[in-house]
Amino acid sequence: MSRRGSKIGEKLRGLGHEVTTSNFADIGMALLRDKKYDEAEVMFRRALGGMNNLLGRDHPHTLQIACNLGMALNGQRKCGEAEIMQRRALAGRKKALGKHHAGALLSVRDLAGVRDRQKYDEAEVMYRRALAGSEKILGLDHRDTLLSANSLGLALHEPGGYDGAEVMYRRALAGRERILGRDHQDTLRHVNNLGWVLHEQKKYGGAENIYRRALVTRRKVLGPDHREALQTHDNLALLMQSRKNHEEAEAMYRHALVDKEKVLGPDHQDTLHMVR
Repeated sequence: MSRRGSKIGEKLRGLGHEVTTSNFADIGMALLRDKKYDEAEVMFRRALGGMNNLLGRDHPHTLQIACNLGMALNGQRKCGEAEIMQRRALAGRKKALGKHHAGALLSVRDLAGVRDRQKYDEAEVMYRRALAGSEKILGLDHRDTLLSANSLGLALHEPGGYDGAEVMYRRALAGRERILGRDHQDTLRHVNNLGWVLHEQKKYGGAENIYRRALVTRRKVLGPDHREALQTHDNLALLMQSRKNHEEAEAMYRHALVDKEKVLGPDHQDTLHMVR
């Protein structure tokens, strides 16, 4: 439902009505996926207020919205507020479900996602805890287990733990390939992470193979002008520059600039970054 439709529903039913509150939550999720974190925050706060009144603070639906609000805040680097929301969700899920339940483990991972902006060591411990719990309860190839492996890879990667990050990325990628197939978009996101860490380790041959695979598939599945295809093209151009293949890098950058001017416009920050 559109935001206009949600406003109509609010007028007809009232803010505390479950259907309207769910609409706000659904809009918030769509905005969160599009990385429109400030707008998502507004929607999740409205949904959370309604769910608090309608179902109570500790209801699973209420706790999920608190978790989603935490992610929207984290995306804006409002780490203190994000941590409060994620700790609320974690405490509620532990109380209602038990600390070893999959939902509680998911909250551990989400809280670690806040902490890794501040304390990488603490985040690593929490991600390892979430991963171990998911492996035991859900199995090695469950979606949440593979997400925890990838998240641990990110936590290791940021402070320079490239070897450990590569291991986690390869594990997450292998699981995604088995479950979803090589060309699925979730699989390709793991491919991109692996290419990134190989690039930073100067394993240029492996990184090039990874980036070219992702670029071909994203162009085929999403189209050559899709944002994720353009980002992969940028990654490959940067790799060519690192390999001192300057002619190919320059040609790729020129191609990327034309595409971004067409798709994003000449004044978009990504386009202006290419010009600089």
